Amino acid sequence: MRYFRIGPCILLLFLIAVFGFAQKSIEVEEIRRLVLYFEIDTGAEFTAQQRTLLYESLMAGLSDSSERVALLEYGDPNTPTGDQERTAAAETTGADSWLHVQVGGNFETASVQARCLDLLNGITVFDLEIEKELIRGTRELGLLFWNEVQQEVGRYFEGALNMEDRLGDLTFQALPGTQIKGVGRRRLRATESGTATAEVALPSTIPFRATKPGYWPVEGQVYMDQPEKTVVLQQAAGERIALDFYLNNFNFPGFDFTYFLVPEAVFAKTGFLTYLLGFVLRGDEESDVFLSFSLNHYNLSLGMYLNAPDRYFRPYISAGAFWRIITARGYWGFEPIAPFGLQPILGFEYSRQPRYKMFFEIAPMLYWTGNIDNTFRFLLSIPSDDEFSGYLPLKWCVINIPNFKLGLRVRL
Repeated sequence: MRYFRIGPCILLLFLIAVFGFAQKSIEVEEIRRLVLYFEIDTGAEFTAQQRTLLYESLMAGLSDSSERVALLEYGDPNTPTGDQERTAAAETTGADSWLHVQVGGNFETASVQARCLDLLNGITVFDLEIEKELIRGTRELGLLFWNEVQQEVGRYFEGALNMEDRLGDLTFQALPGTQIKGVGRRRLRATESGTATAEVALPSTIPFRATKPGYWPVEGQVYMDQPEKTVVLQQAAGERIALDFYLNNFNFPGFDFTYFLVPEAVFAKTGFLTYLLGFVLRGDEESDVFLSFSLNHYNLSLGMYLNAPDRYFRPYISAGAFWRIITARGYWGFEPIAPFGLQPILGFEYSRQPRYKMFFEIAPMLYWTGNIDNTFRFLLSIPSDDEFSGYLPLKWCVINIPNFKLGLRVRL
């Protein structure tokens, strides 16, 4: 009889232990993993010991900010530079949120920038800029210096696990096909009716970037504090026409007319390069500065840009053909040795404003000769003061490798 009395008690204790272990496992699974990116500003005036104190006091403060946060150190001394890079690094380390802290100044007057992103809910938790004056010692570092950052981390992550109970619908009105990035962990795409909707946490500040080929990107942020909110995106179409004025190899002028088949993305270009008037700067004072040859190149090409139109620095590629026309007094027509050629181009343009842009193009020329005899004739036609090192003779063609263009591009 004693055995049957003890048996139920052991079974009861076993069930309690299993239930307790399960509850503990659930709690562990609910703990958020926050990776810290810490860096000192390049112009800061902190000693090595002070930098260590700043970092260790921040780690200690964040570890105590919330029981629901497991703080992870980022092992690489080179911290990621942007939100996308930080998010990718956080996912690699197994974190579901990240905090970037940058400290500048010195112990008399210090500045703190702190930005935190929740990857699970797809929102910016906080973005702080704080000024601190006269850090008196280690005690003040631990108790006061990181106070605002600790409070923001603790306040948010104490309630972040219950975000699914406080969600709202954020709707964007945009042109059909517009892609919207930054709302959650996936891109939204506007439907044929011109709307895109996502569930987001309440309240939250949500940065976004909307892009559509042929239109300027739209960036901004939305403070989501209502169960339903609609944002209307004002999308401006890109320019259709551009004019290029340039010098080929710093010697001869050229002009191109560009028409954008897809505004600010895909383009067709036509123009000419003239050898009727050019100039060469030489060290020999007796040599002529100005040059003239009765030759013109007429070109046609297609190309595309490799990034968004709102970027200051934009690379692009194109390829096309050119025709060589002689306009001498006794002869008008195609140049008989190499009447046409091909030209691939890798170009770069830069400007901080959208209308006027400086550009540089690496544009090797492939002159089609058709046979080896014309290849030799072409080489002999090159002026004697030009260097042959830039020309690659082949059986059917001659390639001028170090050819480039530098100029100004004007959008109309």
